[in-house]
Amino acid sequence: MKREADYTIKGFIYQFNLTLLKILESNDDTEITIEGIIEDIDIDDGEQIEAVQCKYHETQETYTLSLFYKPILQMMAHYCKNNNLPIQYTLYAHLPNQKDEVKLIKDDLDKILSTKNPKLAKYVSQIDGSFDANNFLNHFKIEFGKSFDDLVKSTKNKLNSNNFDQSDIDTLIYPNAINEIANYSIRHDATQRIVTKSSFLKVLREIRKTAITKWTLSLKDYKKIIDTRKKQLKPNLDKNSRLRYFVIAEGSIEDFDQSIVTFISDYLEKFHFKPAHTQTPIFALDCEQTKFDEIRERLFKKGIRFRDGFTPSKVFDENYFYEAPITKEVSRKEIQREFSIRLLRYDPNDPILNHKPCDDLFIIAPKIYQELHLEDLCVEQINISKLRELKYILGVSNAYE
Repeated sequence: MKREADYTIKGFIYQFNLTLLKILESNDDTEITIEGIIEDIDIDDGEQIEAVQCKYHETQETYTLSLFYKPILQMMAHYCKNNNLPIQYTLYAHLPNQKDEVKLIKDDLDKILSTKNPKLAKYVSQIDGSFDANNFLNHFKIEFGKSFDDLVKSTKNKLNSNNFDQSDIDTLIYPNAINEIANYSIRHDATQRIVTKSSFLKVLREIRKTAITKWTLSLKDYKKIIDTRKKQLKPNLDKNSRLRYFVIAEGSIEDFDQSIVTFISDYLEKFHFKPAHTQTPIFALDCEQTKFDEIRERLFKKGIRFRDGFTPSKVFDENYFYEAPITKEVSRKEIQREFSIRLLRYDPNDPILNHKPCDDLFIIAPKIYQELHLEDLCVEQINISKLRELKYILGVSNAYE
């Protein structure tokens, strides 16, 4: 199953690379729709639309027509309803050992239309008697694409030729570009998935933090990417007096149950043990109440003192929650605190984190918390699935494996 999942993610990243390359090769004002209305990539230069469907087959050695019945039927069905539009249909496919060009003929289309595969019946039914096979073939081509590594290399070279510093491409510009395309691809409104080369490059030039997501961590240079993100975070983490909030979503962390208590403990040992560490961090856990209660109990048993804001009468009091801990300096290097962290179960309907702004807000989740006030904060969103990798990026540990 894991191997199949790896192929699926690699297929998406291959498509994202092709999309990025098409953007970089286009004119400044050409409109490119990511996950287009017609195909995976719709390229509209004002005179013609190129509709590109991308298929990545790492394990299929060479071309067979049946491998592409579905995408070709989809294109034929679209052509039936839009044969008056200037559309060029391109099936961009990678097969490891396919070198020869392939051109379809009418007999190939007849063979596709005669398929008995019930999963394809709905597409066949959309192709009526008005379908002109020969004219469709004048607007259709199969292009066999580069290997995964060669496509990535071409994309990075194109970034360099668009005046991005070569030293920034591997660990900043390229991973952010892939992540931006992934973000565009999931927008529901097609008009929000349209980019131009000029607008896309403008966004890339303004980004100075390396995106850490499931997409960027699936790239070949993920070790360099993680190390770069670690270096970017280090200057603020090295400062003793910074108020830091962590919002951690249970559903986005694979090892949340097993590792969250250890993560908090390790963070405190690294960043909240000196007398100079005067700012009490908040850990807001986006999880079910039963899970939160369990974590509270485990923190208590581990000897981590926390303030959750509940008074002895079990009423939440915000002033009590934000009250400074009583401290006692045992020595120049040791301090005893009434409590070491503030602990919350995150509630989107009552985000009390907004009531006292922090210096650094770490969001460990893929989703956007729109209810949070982010103005004038240093916001670090890290979409990572393993807490051990997060500990490495934060400098809590020296290894992520």
